[in-house]
Amino acid sequence: MTRLNNIVIFGITGDLARSKLLPAVFNLKTKIKVIGFARSHFFHPKITHIRSDYSDEETYKKLGSKSIFYLAVPPYVYPTIIKN
Repeated sequence: MTRLNNIVIFGITGDLARSKLLPAVFNLKTKIKVIGFARSHFFHPKITHIRSDYSDEETYKKLGSKSIFYLAVPPYVYPTIIKN
């Protein structure tokens, strides 16, 4: 079984991520690195932040292969993220 090292949250600056996802992830009993991906600036001391446009293919190479992805973005952005 592959062990996941990272959770990448697309749309980390949104309300869903701040009010629901981050509290849940930080309450997990396992150590997992949280990577926040957003178009706007965001800072949290426990989160690695990637600021980029969702269509920038080069940025996705920084995410790592052992990651789980959570799309906390509007549905119209899904195809762009999935493509990359």
